[in-house]
Amino acid sequence: MDERAMSLPANPDAERTVLGAILLDNQAFTEASEHLDAGDWSLDGHRRIFRRMAQLISLHQTVDIVTLSNELSRHKEVEAVGGVAYLAGLTEGLPRRPVIGEYVRIIKDKSLLRKTMAISNRAIEAAADQAEPALEVIGRAQADLQVLAEQGISTPLETFGDFIEKEYGGPDAVFKESKVSLGLRSGLSELDELTCGFQREELIIIGARPNAGKTALGLKFAAHAAIELDQTVAFYSLEMKRKLLLHRLVAMYGTLSLKDIDNGRWTPTTLRYRLEAMALIASAPLFVDDRKNQTIQAMKAKAARLKAQTGHLDLVVIDQLNHIPIPAEGQRYNNRTNELGVVTRSLKAMADDLNVPLIVLHQLNRANEKRGDDHEPKLSDLRDSGNVEQDADLVLFPHRPAYYDKDADDKAKKKAIVIVAKNRNGPTGRAHCQYIDEQTLFCDEGVPERTLW
Repeated sequence: MDERAMSLPANPDAERTVLGAILLDNQAFTEASEHLDAGDWSLDGHRRIFRRMAQLISLHQTVDIVTLSNELSRHKEVEAVGGVAYLAGLTEGLPRRPVIGEYVRIIKDKSLLRKTMAISNRAIEAAADQAEPALEVIGRAQADLQVLAEQGISTPLETFGDFIEKEYGGPDAVFKESKVSLGLRSGLSELDELTCGFQREELIIIGARPNAGKTALGLKFAAHAAIELDQTVAFYSLEMKRKLLLHRLVAMYGTLSLKDIDNGRWTPTTLRYRLEAMALIASAPLFVDDRKNQTIQAMKAKAARLKAQTGHLDLVVIDQLNHIPIPAEGQRYNNRTNELGVVTRSLKAMADDLNVPLIVLHQLNRANEKRGDDHEPKLSDLRDSGNVEQDADLVLFPHRPAYYDKDADDKAKKKAIVIVAKNRNGPTGRAHCQYIDEQTLFCDEGVPERTLW
């Protein structure tokens, strides 16, 4: 047997008991395989035995000493597991139908401890190597431990009655909180009508061409949540520096011209507006990080730390998807679509683990610009779209028709819509709003200028 494995957390006696129980009663395999796979056994011989048992069961063959030793012999593994004598000894002292639930739990527990040690050792080696930033090392370890935590003894199937009682305490409480009350309001009325607000654990993609309003809309949602709803928001700006984001926020909440702000043109009135806006922005729980090339693991680690520090986290926004480095596991893919699929799956997992709506900005390809008079974005316009579309719960396209019309008048230039192109949990459609170019601001139609917030 593998003596090295004996120094790690393990209980070979429990493993022998479960394997012997399967030889005596093949029904025990169903209970064992519900919670265990070959990687959960501490000894190499036991892993081989369990794997061959699984193959026999999958072929609807009986598992006993004869069939198991024959299967092991076919793969030249009899000696590796200790010989036929070892197989025969697995059933010694066991009752005809042993109860194995507690033994399965012990095996799984020891397996999780060994895997925890492996994750810790990898983190220690990476830290000692000093080739990666500390947050990258910590983030990867956190992500691995989170995945491991979800691999414990699984819960059995349950009826809706059991679920209702456990989750809500009874039928009367099931619809006590509606999707509307649980959703985070966007600040655009028609959009909230369609989506019921942004829901926790949702991955939300905002897609647009450059300069068509991606950052403006993402910043609108973040600012509305933090400044107007007093919700904790993390905004990762992988493209624009925070100084420029601040200028935009001052323009939005001071109802000022961004051009005037950039040029330093002030009047006594606009100075007052600026100070009012700055006071709002400075006191809001809007946390901005503008470091470039941040990995998902690093951003997730920072967000988790922020959540622990503040007690809650209500929204995360990332600008933008194309600037997120591909995780190392994605390097084996030979095209950009599959690489982005690794990123979007990781982002979806990030939304789940942090229990927040996660908004990610993404650039469209040029297809909508080549469609004659119909420039409205479509799902197929998402750059390298296949996996992005698949993993997203909600896909939003800000669209300003006058953006493509050089002769549009001032009224037409303000017309905007947010197209809900995908809504996994609700209807799709078009949310009408307006866009004030001087302030790079999306807002509801007909909002008076000094009451935008």
